[in-house]
Amino acid sequence: MISRLPRHLAALPLAALLAFGLSASVAVAPIWIAPPLTVLLALALGARGLVLAVYALFWPLLVGLASLALPAWAWALAALALFAVCRHAMTERVPLFLSSRAAVDALAGSVPQGVRFADLGAGTGSVVVPLARRRPDLTVIGVESAWLPWLLCRWRGRDLDNLRVRYGDIWKQDWHGFDVVYVYLSPAPMSRVWARFRKDAPADGCLISNTFSVDGAPPDRTVPLDDAMDSQLYFWKNRR
Repeated sequence: MISRLPRHLAALPLAALLAFGLSASVAVAPIWIAPPLTVLLALALGARGLVLAVYALFWPLLVGLASLALPAWAWALAALALFAVCRHAMTERVPLFLSSRAAVDALAGSVPQGVRFADLGAGTGSVVVPLARRRPDLTVIGVESAWLPWLLCRWRGRDLDNLRVRYGDIWKQDWHGFDVVYVYLSPAPMSRVWARFRKDAPADGCLISNTFSVDGAPPDRTVPLDDAMDSQLYFWKNRR
């Protein structure tokens, strides 16, 4: 089921209305007023991180593209491509995050021998492809529901016999068969991830989250990553 759209999307029409309303009184073109207004409104409505940069660039990019006088089919194609890549950001407040090489190194050294490892929200395969290549003892499953990253992930892992790339909703998967669940999502779904892991993962199963923790559930172990974002991996065991 697709969850409701994030409320900070309302920043775009609100900023447009305010920018046109203010431009007449301050004698400044709306394009100069709309970007800062959009960022401020989005921030007030709960947007954080890279999403704010997208809001800041939205109006300048829109005006720039409009000046190119592109045909209608080009706009439709661009909208389709945007949805194909960023579906989660628009519907579930989960942007496309790509795990770093440091995260893969840490996972390759931490995951037990011979288990079934699932990356739920595998994106373009930044974890599942190198991990399956480095750890042939593992059965690696990547699940992705945005079809363009899914296609790229499948293509990148086409020669790996121990990698399975599935197109689908992570919430509709059978988590009982995953010994280790890895996620790199956002703060928004982490409580739901934790509840589902506790309910369906096998006894002594392991949940690993890149960057985002679970409120009220201290991790059993934290591994700092030497990457550009100074990320951390959080580890939890399913003790039932």
